Amino acid sequence: MEIERGNVLIVDDEKNICVIIKETFEDIGWTTDTCGSIKEGVEKIRSGFYDVVITDLKLPDGRGEDFLKIVKETNPDIEVIVLTAYGTVESAVEAMKSGAFDYILKGGKAWIDELKITSIKALERKRLKEENRRLWKEVFKEFSFENIVGRSKVMLDIFDLIRRVAAVDTPVLIEGESGTGKELVARAIHHNSLRRGKPFVAINCASIPETLVESELFGHIKGAFTGAYTSKKGLFEVGDGGTVFLDEIGDLPLNTQAKILRFLQEKTFQPVGSTEVKKVDVRIICATNKSLKEEMLNGRFREDLFYRINVVTIKLPPLRERKEDIPLLVRHFVEKFSKELKKEIKGVSDEAMEMLINYSYPGNVRELENIIIGAITLETSDIIQADTLLMLKKNRGATTEITLEPLGDGFNLEKVIGDMEKRYVKIALEKANGKQTKAAEFLGITPRQLRYLIEKYGLK
Repeated sequence: MEIERGNVLIVDDEKNICVIIKETFEDIGWTTDTCGSIKEGVEKIRSGFYDVVITDLKLPDGRGEDFLKIVKETNPDIEVIVLTAYGTVESAVEAMKSGAFDYILKGGKAWIDELKITSIKALERKRLKEENRRLWKEVFKEFSFENIVGRSKVMLDIFDLIRRVAAVDTPVLIEGESGTGKELVARAIHHNSLRRGKPFVAINCASIPETLVESELFGHIKGAFTGAYTSKKGLFEVGDGGTVFLDEIGDLPLNTQAKILRFLQEKTFQPVGSTEVKKVDVRIICATNKSLKEEMLNGRFREDLFYRINVVTIKLPPLRERKEDIPLLVRHFVEKFSKELKKEIKGVSDEAMEMLINYSYPGNVRELENIIIGAITLETSDIIQADTLLMLKKNRGATTEITLEPLGDGFNLEKVIGDMEKRYVKIALEKANGKQTKAAEFLGITPRQLRYLIEKYGLK
């Protein structure tokens, strides 16, 4: 069988070892490069292309474990094999925990043949990861639309509907439970329309106090009300030429609904406290997690406004009704947040995936996203395990939904992850009655790592 050719960097300060390894790999058609220190190795890694790195654990200017970390930070796809003497096997095992493919006892019986076979296997794994990534990109391209992921028929139909409505400036009403991705759909419509180069302005009508809604939408002049020390543009004016997304429009007070209706009819408005009539050109996209028809029957939503905004309706299904999309979403979130959190998580175990598929997701896609972030944060292996999901579920107590911090201005992912990490450390310490060794076992980390976290978050 023909052996696939690879590129290998050999890092060892013993020149005779470098020569032996170099000749062995050149005999099977590999391209080789050698150096004798971490400094040289780092320079080569940053300027060259390698499939496999073979490094000794003891180098003149540092430890092989430190070089391994630099390699993985520079290019996580490079497979690293460490060479060790009999007295440093424990260090080699630690190196594997840090991402090494394998370790070889240097100078042992037939060690060079073992190194060759191991390197070939490492290259095969690298090629397999590259092929999986290529196939994933093809799948993601086929079954995603502007960061909305799905392969179910209902989602593919929604992708088609987005393309159709994007081309025409008709009002669109997006219906769906919280967490189904209504704003993503609104952004997708905007980014595929002729207005794509203009502003996309989103406002959550439910989050603004009733007394400030009109000021936020239409703006105000100086002195219009107590606290109006300066004039301010409203979101309709800010979004001129683009798209204004009114999320949870069903929560608007009736008097503001009347002004929205007038704006939709005439494209004009008056800032609060002003007699000046302003005209802007915006497309309105609305969203709701309520039944606006029921709201109309109960007198909480204007019938004329409903028919004005409901020209085309896009109904987003809850995640529990499109479970076939869950594996695709999981893969998407694992890849996305592994990079953001700088952790090498390759996927999800079969048992963990079954748990994720069978869950009901009252918080929909947003809740799944949050679960994956939590699992990546707590996972100590390179595959998300069922035990990690059970730990998340157990520590959530009686609630069925993880509380999410809403995305928007001021959102900080590192702070959210830090708060979550601090919370689990506190839970583990309480469960272990303050015994750090036991708490570390609960968290799947070493006591030294736990002491660092206790100090970091001031939990003494």
